[in-house]
Amino acid sequence: MRRLRVLSIDGGGLRGVIPLQVIKYIEKITGKQIHQIFDVVAGTSTGALLTCAILIEDENNVVVGQRLYSADTIQEIYTLEGKAIFPRLNTFRRFQSIYQPSYKADSLDNTLDKYFGSRRISDCLLPVFITAYDIHREKPVYFTTREANLDPYKNSLLTEVCRASSAAPTYFPTFAMDYEREKIHCIDGGIFMNNPSFGVLSEILANIDSKYYQVDFINGLSQIHLLSIGTGSSTGNLDSQKAKNWGKFQWARPVIDLAMRGPVEVTDQHLQVLFQLHQSSSNYLRVNVSLEDSKTDMANSSDAILDYWIQATNSQITQNETARLHIRSFLEDSGVEIIE
Repeated sequence: MRRLRVLSIDGGGLRGVIPLQVIKYIEKITGKQIHQIFDVVAGTSTGALLTCAILIEDENNVVVGQRLYSADTIQEIYTLEGKAIFPRLNTFRRFQSIYQPSYKADSLDNTLDKYFGSRRISDCLLPVFITAYDIHREKPVYFTTREANLDPYKNSLLTEVCRASSAAPTYFPTFAMDYEREKIHCIDGGIFMNNPSFGVLSEILANIDSKYYQVDFINGLSQIHLLSIGTGSSTGNLDSQKAKNWGKFQWARPVIDLAMRGPVEVTDQHLQVLFQLHQSSSNYLRVNVSLEDSKTDMANSSDAILDYWIQATNSQITQNETARLHIRSFLEDSGVEIIE
């Protein structure tokens, strides 16, 4: 029976270094690049950027199907380019952010152009599922390899796909692009699906006969092995005494964070139940870390915070015996060989 291994990566700005550590660990214990292990990759926002970055082929390599950017290189990109994309805001810029996005998109656009160039969805080494939201039509946008190969008007540039998926309200301007023979105006896919696990699962089950999935209708979920990686969750809560008297200004940023964070956990709970009902509990694994509330700002590009996120991931996952066992068991159950 065919096994379909699916990797899903949450949104979360520069906290994308968190799932990257998990990817590095998986590559280490299997001796394979991540695209040689999984069959489909899904991402939202920074998860979309990671999805594309790990699936770009090195066209100059004599060995076909090799990835262009190593996980270490991608981490360096986050560290170096992150400071330009999310610069420290001065007092004047903070005041401006009351009525306009906190950050200009120039550095993000330049970074995407620099590393993705003219590559399109169909150029990825694996099928992808990436989310954005069109505020003009008020409907979700799903960028998929399946549709990109059916309709050239949906085979968008990776620079556009990533820009659309990461246009977080209050952080970056909206992004307009041509798609499906019309102009769409996108904001971050995390607004409605920061954890794209359920979305990619629905995409697969709704198109089981696609050459990219080929899942049996009767045994659908038993054939699918889904690894969902988060970008960290806060251990703290909003101060209820202060929040009860907040107005529009005070709620502007927290409500966006809550809108992205809340559904992430709900998605995880629903998927656990769904796989349990189909007697396939071992086919689903959610991996995430807990972060101190004061260290969750996804736009904080300081070296200290990036190091904290990486260390938190290592201590809670890649160097944690229980977490490592869960990952190894998931991989082995899905038919992946562990070499160390």
